[in-house]
Amino acid sequence: MLRNEETMIAICETVASGVLVLSKAARINGVATRTLWTWLEESKRGEDERYLISFPTAEKRPFHVAIARARRMAAIDIRSEFEARALRGHDELVHFQGQVVWRMDPRAVGLDPDLRELLGFDRDGLLRDERGNAIPVTQHIQPPVSAVLKVLAAHFPKEYGDHIEQNINLRGGVTLGVQAVGLPSRAEGVPPIPPPPPRPVIDVTPAPAALPVPEEIVDAEFNERDTTDTAPMADEDFAAAPLPEPAKPETVIKEPAPEKYQPSTTSDNALVRDLVTRLRSPPETRSANPIGSVKATKPLSSPND
Repeated sequence: MLRNEETMIAICETVASGVLVLSKAARINGVATRTLWTWLEESKRGEDERYLISFPTAEKRPFHVAIARARRMAAIDIRSEFEARALRGHDELVHFQGQVVWRMDPRAVGLDPDLRELLGFDRDGLLRDERGNAIPVTQHIQPPVSAVLKVLAAHFPKEYGDHIEQNINLRGGVTLGVQAVGLPSRAEGVPPIPPPPPRPVIDVTPAPAALPVPEEIVDAEFNERDTTDTAPMADEDFAAAPLPEPAKPETVIKEPAPEKYQPSTTSDNALVRDLVTRLRSPPETRSANPIGSVKATKPLSSPND
């Protein structure tokens, strides 16, 4: 990009309009960011008169000074907008579910789309401007009280500024002021060394001996009668409790182990004798029938008979 005064003035005007990012203001006017910083560095050196431009007045000033003046102008506009909002508030668009809400024509509210078209209104019933654009719904936002107080304090500091009052009431003849003490002159020579501070005195006096206790007090202390109730207790008859009988040793009776059971055939019971006889007989001749039955006298033809 060729360096010329018109391009530098255009960059300054872009910054003054509110584009405070210098690289963005340079790109808007077709200047690379690196080129812009090169121009600013060369302007600060003050060796080239081609960096002198007429901004914001006809007076010539370096390019970097003109950029600083443009940023100052943008800051003044920001303050002016803030003061305007603090005075009257501002309007905001109304959104519903992320979409802008459009204003309805009061004359077409509640009418059928066909009836709206018949009466000469738009079928959607929206209110439009003279160019046919739909008008959005806005709501007025009142300025915050803190912002209003800031603006009033800036313009009327005596009335709305922060004041700290300190009232000091003095009684009697008191002179307020600061006494200035001059430094010693070197012409008088080296000032003398002040004497060392006095050493602390340590008290080594021994502690006083304990006073002797009079004998009368000692005798009275050990001869004093005890006024408490120390009368001897009356003898009372206490019956001696009987002594428990000594425990008798336990007698353990050990019986001999029973012998192995052997069935006896000498029992007087005929049924028992018959059962023992059948148990001792071979399996082929055994019978499960009791004694006295018909089958008991017959030999078995099979083991399962």
